[in-house]
Order: sequence, then structure tokens, then C-alpha cells
Amino acid sequence: MASLSHLGWRSFHSQQLTLEDLETAHPARVSSVHRSGLVVVSEQGTVNVTVPPRLLETMELPITVGDWVLIEQAAPRVQRVIAPYSVIKRHAAGTDHRLQAIAANLDTLFIVTSCNDDFNPSRLERYLAVAFEAQVEPVIVITKADQCDSPEPFIDEANALGTTAAVIAVNARDMTELGALEQWLQPGQT
Repeated sequence: MASLSHLGWRSFHSQQLTLEDLETAHPARVSSVHRSGLVVVSEQGTVNVTVPPRLLETMELPITVGDWVLIEQAAPRVQRVIAPYSVIKRHAAGTDHRLQAIAANLDTLFIVTSCNDDFNPSRLERYLAVAFEAQVEPVIVITKADQCDSPEPFIDEANALGTTAAVIAVNARDMTELGALEQWLQPGQT
């Protein structure tokens, strides 16, 4: 079982709790969303929980992966959702125009592309815009560095997008190169 801080719990979340909340419920992080409910992870372990319809009706955005929720002590049911510090969202497809939450409480968004014909600066810009709008730190990870003559032109092109995003080229088969991502993969970071 993981501690709350290992799962990404912050003082930002604690500040939203009351003594009554702590007496009747415990915090848990959403790891997956299904039609029938949620799978959450907490200090008590991993459990399936339900979401009361009355709660769903009052929410601006649907519950998504990464959200923190309070789980009732008496039953495996969501008592309330804790406001996130970041949300990646988009407009739903079709004519509905409602917002869909993709992920919440993220620290870093890895934008992965490769050193080949699939490399697309325009696509990178779109993903960077999503990260900056959500106030999430973007990191551009350029893979397959071992399958081109030199990854430098790809790195230069990514850096030319004019953002503060880190740009890292890796060979995914070389574990020492993957160590370059370690600073974003610490316990408690999402």
C-alpha cells in the first residue's frame, strides 16, 4: 500500500478538507473510470467505488483519472471530489460541446514523438498548448534516437518551437538513456 504523498497528495488537497471530512471519509486517487464506477487507490489499497448520481449532476467536469476523491468510511462510495490543481480537458466530439476531462492533478506531460517521418512540429505545438493551458510542465521526449543518423536536427526543431519545455532524445532500449527522465519520475509526481 502506498502513502498518500507517494500517490501525489499535496497540501493543496489537504487545505480543502474539514474535520468532518476526515471523520466520515478518506482520500483516494482515481486510477480508472468505468461506466459502473471508479477504481481508486489509497492507503487502504485499491478498491472499486460507486459515484452517487446526485454528485454527478452537480459537477462541472466528470471525474477523471488522477482526481482525488473522498470515499465514505461506511460504504465504497464517493462522498465528494477534491478540486484539482491541474486538468487536461477538451471539448467532446460532435455537437454537444461539453467539456471532457482527460486527466487531473498532473505535474508533467510527456509528449512523445520519434526521430523519423512521424516527427511533426505542428502536432508538438498542439500538445504543448494543451500542457500550458492545463498548467502542466511539458517534456518533449524524442524516441528512436538510435535509428537515425543524428537526433540533433529533431532536437533543434523541437527547441525552435520557442517554449521552455525540456527536449530529450532517447533510445528506449538503453536504460541509461532513460535515466534522463528520472527527475520527472520521482515518488509523488504524476
